[in-house]
Amino acid sequence: MPDIKDNHYQQELWKLFLNGDKKAFEAIYHHYVHPLYLYGRKFSTDEQIIEDAIHDVFLSIWQGKANIAIPLSVRYYLYASLKRAIVRQFGKLDVLSESQVSEEYHNALFVEDSIERQIMDTESKVHKMAEVKNSYNQLSGAQQQAIFLKFYQGKSTDEIAGIMGIGREAIYKLIQRGLRQMRNSFRMFFF
Repeated sequence: MPDIKDNHYQQELWKLFLNGDKKAFEAIYHHYVHPLYLYGRKFSTDEQIIEDAIHDVFLSIWQGKANIAIPLSVRYYLYASLKRAIVRQFGKLDVLSESQVSEEYHNALFVEDSIERQIMDTESKVHKMAEVKNSYNQLSGAQQQAIFLKFYQGKSTDEIAGIMGIGREAIYKLIQRGLRQMRNSFRMFFF
């Protein structure tokens, strides 16, 4: 049997659940109920709020399965859903003091902001790496080889000259011109 921790397998379970498979839904529930509870403790110390929010998440998912897509990460989808459900729970309660709601709501927003910032940073890094690769691919073969040997292999200029069979001055020029071309490509992209 596949490992439920595997994201691809979770997505397959999610597909089955979206098609009405209760066993798949139960597998997702049983795998995540405890981690969701622990995650919910970051937002609230009130066990009832956390349990109600988890219940709301799974009830909402089951009832709205016709309108839900397959997420890239089931875990992040459920965590984000739980956070929103806990924030909604705060709005339903009159028994918490204003300072409790304010502190717990602030903590929830801080964690959400942190997660969203991490996602945006990751997307930005992926985008920048794609630009590096694109600008590198626009270099001549000799420039690519010299830059690869220098920065990815850590070779000295003398070693590169020996490998490529050309002089040290030619290596300096290849690397400098290649880096300048890449830098210009970045300027066009980022400005």
